[in-house]
Amino acid sequence: MERVTKAEAARQLEVNRSTLTRWCAKHPALVDDDGLVSVDELKDHRDTVLNPALQTRGGQKEAKPEPKASDIAVSSLNADRARRERARADAEELDLAQRLGQTLRRDDVERALQSAAEIIRQTGSQLVKDHAERLASMEDPRAVEVHLDEMMRVLQARAADALIAAAGDEADNAA
Repeated sequence: MERVTKAEAARQLEVNRSTLTRWCAKHPALVDDDGLVSVDELKDHRDTVLNPALQTRGGQKEAKPEPKASDIAVSSLNADRARRERARADAEELDLAQRLGQTLRRDDVERALQSAAEIIRQTGSQLVKDHAERLASMEDPRAVEVHLDEMMRVLQARAADALIAAAGDEADNAA
């Protein structure tokens, strides 16, 4: 009995490698000590233990039968139930976070953002004033570009610091 890699066996059986890996994980006896498998053993395993209709196939595409109206209705109902359960779980998680004091009120967040935006505006204005004369004297467009790029990095760093500080202040005020 010839033994091959899982990847080669997946190609020969026309299944995805992940499918074959799942088979081997659930049934370790299919894999020898070297990590090789027998295609014949896998075929027997698939035919006797697994339902081939439930397996993902690689390569060839099989024609799927048209779903029945009742199947569509059940599928839609299941999807609606799943969405409703996710929404309920999200709401419960938010409720718990709120009860534990781990959330901020919307007006607190807006106030923090306004404060941070003002700091960013002032920082940007000050950077322009500080560098205007130097930029005006530059003749090389590449040097201007490099200098402006550095100014933007400074502005972004200060903006991030302002946002962090504003958020920290509001979190402290909320607690």
